[in-house]
Amino acid sequence: MLLDGWGACGIEVSQANDQFWLATSPTVKGVSGKYFVYRNERSSSRYAYDVSNREKLWRHLEKAASLNVA
Repeated sequence: MLLDGWGACGIEVSQANDQFWLATSPTVKGVSGKYFVYRNERSSSRYAYDVSNREKLWRHLEKAASLNVA
């Protein structure tokens, strides 16, 4: 969500350029599973490619999603 239209949450409108470009540019149409910074493809942290880390994160998110938040 952008700060301009939603108040104090999300990111500054001026910082949403990459997200807008990724959502609308024919240059990256059909591209999936890649990371971009300032319209340049980048690698993620080495930890993101570790299967064990991804499985731990998935289990944590499953557990967190099942919590009853009051």
